[in-house]
Amino acid sequence: MTEIIIKIDDITFKIFRHSETEVQQLNEANNSGRKLVGTYTYDIHKPHNPTGEYHIHLRNNGNEILSMNKSGTAHDNYHGIRIPNKAFKELKKQLPDWTWPNNQILESLQHTYILDKNVTEYLRPVQVFKHRNYDLQEIDSFVGFFHQFAEDPFLTGGNGGWKERTIALIETEEGYIRKIPVSCFKFTDV
Repeated sequence: MTEIIIKIDDITFKIFRHSETEVQQLNEANNSGRKLVGTYTYDIHKPHNPTGEYHIHLRNNGNEILSMNKSGTAHDNYHGIRIPNKAFKELKKQLPDWTWPNNQILESLQHTYILDKNVTEYLRPVQVFKHRNYDLQEIDSFVGFFHQFAEDPFLTGGNGGWKERTIALIETEEGYIRKIPVSCFKFTDV
């Protein structure tokens, strides 16, 4: 690691630069975890704040594929992600005190008791207007169910770097989670 010291007026800045080898070692450490089954590994993290929960990060071949709270809700915006069969069975065995969605999908409509037709007790119905999504595809109007607001990072052109925009995570009647601009829907009483 190289240390660079920069002084501007009365302020001293220390910048630490990792060598490529150190960066590679750091990345490998991030991709490690407890062996689960096959190519799957996982880590359990403590809550990040007083109202947070213990949560799990699941990886396949070192790449994170989902993150879930102990209560069975999505963590880090992994809404609508399906837990792979092998990993799901093994996680249920190893972590029996965790809440696991029966359909293996994090925060889907089915997970919120669509079979009982009591969705309104759990998710607020919304009307999504016809609009263009962020990829400029035409989206037809539909009725859905509001999950939560979220921050959606995106890369701007030129030297703008990464920015964030607020979106709504809305589930279609078919059970798919969609990122909807906040100006393109309204809550309904349906």
